[in-house]
Amino acid sequence: LKGKEYTQRSTAFRRSVEQLVEAAKKKNLDGVSLAYIDVTMQCFQCHQYVRKMRHTHFNPPRRSDLGDVIRLARVSAY
Repeated sequence: LKGKEYTQRSTAFRRSVEQLVEAAKKKNLDGVSLAYIDVTMQCFQCHQYVRKMRHTHFNPPRRSDLGDVIRLARVSAY
């Protein structure tokens, strides 16, 4: 994915990771704990965004393509 919102989310995630690293260098346990929660939330929110965008832009296979998909699935199962 590319785009302004994805870039903003990626930047926010990296910033959270930098805060986590800085708190760890200072041996600030409370800071590490809070930064870890922020990193986790940034990650979770971005993954939600990516799933939403992929679902929104999903193009289901055409009926003519389904035969190939089913044949490949059968071959892969064995």
